[in-house]
Amino acid sequence: MSFSNYLTILIVVTFLFLAPAGSLGQTYQEMDAEAGAAAQRLWGGSFLDPIGKKAAAEFDAGNYAKTIEEANKFLAYAPEAHGGIQLIRGRAHLALFISTGDSKHLTKARADFLYAIQNKPEDVWNRLHLGDLYFAAKLGLEADREYSKALAMDPASLPALRGKAAAAYFARDMQGCVNAIKGVMAHPEYKKDNDAWYHLRLGQ
Repeated sequence: MSFSNYLTILIVVTFLFLAPAGSLGQTYQEMDAEAGAAAQRLWGGSFLDPIGKKAAAEFDAGNYAKTIEEANKFLAYAPEAHGGIQLIRGRAHLALFISTGDSKHLTKARADFLYAIQNKPEDVWNRLHLGDLYFAAKLGLEADREYSKALAMDPASLPALRGKAAAAYFARDMQGCVNAIKGVMAHPEYKKDNDAWYHLRLGQ
């Protein structure tokens, strides 16, 4: 076989190998574009928004088991979503833990609140809800720590002051308890609806 014939065969074989690769590369690009478009449709509101709104509506109605069910549907399609939907589901688990005492709800609420904190560490409400969970579980030290973190983020937060006033006593942080009570009673939004409890704590 002459060198020119060998060169011709080599060029043809090379073309046969490279042509499908180029064609496949184009196909993958098209597949990526379709996947991107599908993701945009998913997040565009027509699919996920109604599920999220239904979860919120069920929570507002006090249907906590249904809230969790709807939130799970949402997160099955968008597992990396964070923030609101985890917070709603965590609060539903918290409510069920308070009403039933079932520790599985404690575990699941804690996971949701920690995930929300991890992704939105600047949101004071994430810390407050975790503090509420620990306080409901009678974990005074842990609750006191979370309320303190919330106050560090927003010293004027009335819910954080109330939480700190309640938890600090059980954490044996007496000075923290006194300071928080004084902060609550001096707060412009304080309605003096629980004065007896605060005076009792101050006396203790």
